[in-house]
Amino acid sequence: MIKYTVEWHDKAERWDVVRWTETVEGVYAGTTVDRCAILEDAEEICAYHTDMMNPALWAEVESKFDREMA
Repeated sequence: MIKYTVEWHDKAERWDVVRWTETVEGVYAGTTVDRCAILEDAEEICAYHTDMMNPALWAEVESKFDREMA
């Protein structure tokens, strides 16, 4: 399962959007996907990535598109 969080980077004094994936051993490994100076920007990017992972959201969008084409 993939999760996205906003983390404060102490040394660089910035906000990082981090993608967390579970490894085979069951621990989570984090990868920075974006860097921001402002917390609100980082939270917005994190929410965007989280929404992209939501299949229910995309099923609804697909249904609307299908109805318009019919």
